[in-house]
Amino acid sequence: MGDLMTFGLFVIFATIIWFGHALNVVRERAVSIEVHYIGVEDNICFSSPLPEQLQVTVRDQGKRLQSYDKSYFAPITIDLSSQLQDREGQVVITSEQIRPKITDQLQGTAKLQKVVPEYVSLDYYRQAEKSVPVVFAGEVTPQKQYQLVGKVRLIPNTIKVFGKQEQLDSISQVLTEPLTINNAKDTIEREARLQPIAGLRLERQQVSIVAITEQFTERQFTLPIETLNVPEKESLRLFPNQVKVTLRLGINHFNDITDSDLHAVCYYPKRETTLLPIEVRCTLPFVNNIRVQPQEVEYIIEKR
Repeated sequence: MGDLMTFGLFVIFATIIWFGHALNVVRERAVSIEVHYIGVEDNICFSSPLPEQLQVTVRDQGKRLQSYDKSYFAPITIDLSSQLQDREGQVVITSEQIRPKITDQLQGTAKLQKVVPEYVSLDYYRQAEKSVPVVFAGEVTPQKQYQLVGKVRLIPNTIKVFGKQEQLDSISQVLTEPLTINNAKDTIEREARLQPIAGLRLERQQVSIVAITEQFTERQFTLPIETLNVPEKESLRLFPNQVKVTLRLGINHFNDITDSDLHAVCYYPKRETTLLPIEVRCTLPFVNNIRVQPQEVEYIIEKR
């Protein structure tokens, strides 16, 4: 039993010595660092994508090397504005632009061994651009006893499209991909992807949609019928001379409407007919689904 304990202590002691030695051994470690670019306008197109990450090899003592991971390094920023002044040309990123931004983040004992890529050379050109409206190509169906308040809103409702001028001249809108939302209640917010257009580049790949619904109720009014476009020496007598109007509105607007906000009208007939259609006018934005009964009335024309 005593020999076993002695052996165990020996193993633990040897492990501690080995681990301490390993922490002091100089080693290398590969790390990815993000790259951000500024000064690149939206209509700039490169011959191939700019590198989004650099593969960096760092050499240091083992105990310090452990701290170098992706979260240790802040993304490096490269300003390309001075190289993108012309309609087309070439962008060059050299090691002199890259290495100092990395070494500034290293500890004093570390050495930057390798950066991939360390040199970047790309052709660029400017594309034509056009701002076009975004159109919602989906459908929002409210839950029972709910209704949409206004139209579905898109954020943003206009985007830039880039490409050849002759192709840009042929488009007037960008559509969202079909999106169906059923049983909508209260406020709905979703992301909707945009339908790609062959040969063109969109400023963004998706937009936000906002659909607001509210509970609705109905109100009824009995209105006299007004006659319009009647010649000066004539009059129209209607049978009946009033109609029942039923309309739908949000519960919150129930008391925001009176019969003075509604007008039931019919027009002097342009040709001989037996019935005149009734039209109900209302400018209040929260009123919809207006129904009138009867929809047509009989009439006689009287001379004054």
